[in-house]
Amino acid sequence: MRILCFLRALGLMLVTVSAPLRAAETLQEADSAPGADSLDEVTIIGHRRAAADVPGSAHVVDAEALKVHLHGDVMRVLRAVPGVYVQEEDGYGLRPNIGIRGSGLDRSARVAVLEDGVLIAPAPYAAPSAYYFPTQRRMHAVEVLKGPAAIAVGPRTTGGAVNLVSTPIPSAFSGYGDVRFGANTTIDAHAWIGDRGERFSWLVETAQAESDGFKTIDGPAGFNTGKTGFDIDDYRVKLQFDSSPSSALYQSLRLKAGVTDQVSNETYLGLTEADFQDDPYRRYAASAGDVFGGDHEQLQASYVVETESGWRGEVTDRIFHTDEERKRLRELLEAGMCDSFRELYHEEKQF
Repeated sequence: MRILCFLRALGLMLVTVSAPLRAAETLQEADSAPGADSLDEVTIIGHRRAAADVPGSAHVVDAEALKVHLHGDVMRVLRAVPGVYVQEEDGYGLRPNIGIRGSGLDRSARVAVLEDGVLIAPAPYAAPSAYYFPTQRRMHAVEVLKGPAAIAVGPRTTGGAVNLVSTPIPSAFSGYGDVRFGANTTIDAHAWIGDRGERFSWLVETAQAESDGFKTIDGPAGFNTGKTGFDIDDYRVKLQFDSSPSSALYQSLRLKAGVTDQVSNETYLGLTEADFQDDPYRRYAASAGDVFGGDHEQLQASYVVETESGWRGEVTDRIFHTDEERKRLRELLEAGMCDSFRELYHEEKQF
């Protein structure tokens, strides 16, 4: 039913987009505006210079700042924002705990998290906990809203809102590639290629990362107890259809599709205080089978119209599907190697 409604709305958009577009002079003026190429219509603030005009408090970590630090962990990025508090969980920032101005940190439940201005929580009204979080390596900028400015973006804005701005379609044919290697067999890759034409523009992007993990699961010497790291495959495609630039009315249909597959060998099982003091990177053998799997599929369509007088309107529709799968130990059958279990708890959620 949701897909049928979306297709009907998409059909109306395609009919409307055949109407004339704005004049070429207006398009050139928009392209020459500060930040027009770097932060498109999907932003809330738009540019760090515009943050001063937002009621309450706002902060923008733009593309230049992200390039300086080359952060692939959103928690490292947010540590530079005043009033934002983060709590580590897995050491990689895959499921961040974000709080703003004392709102609490539990799964960022009291902070609205958005990607390109659209709420990304699997169920933002009923279950806002961010078990799914966009891959930071794909992000072009990060916007943080605190206080009254966050009320307009959606529910659960007790602390504020965090808007992640994804890579925009480039202004000309270009590409980018970055591969990093690290300890624990860590590989982190990000690449995109795209082009902007007079009436059709596109972008194809991927971010992939994997690691064996920095923790060690208890077991006899020489026995492979398994990984404690993660594996992420993230793919995005953006398409933009514009009408003729000779028209007096600018209209645009913009589509974004994405798939994210994440497998994280993480556990809820902690350590006793004595064991933690002895080795904080240790994991008990009972947690060897614990794993978190998350699959996220997204399809988003936006229709934008703008007149020569400066009036602008935008309608966005989004269909998404998120699978979460968590496996953890319920009871241990035997001590020793801990490779036999009486019951393995399996929980799956679909939104």
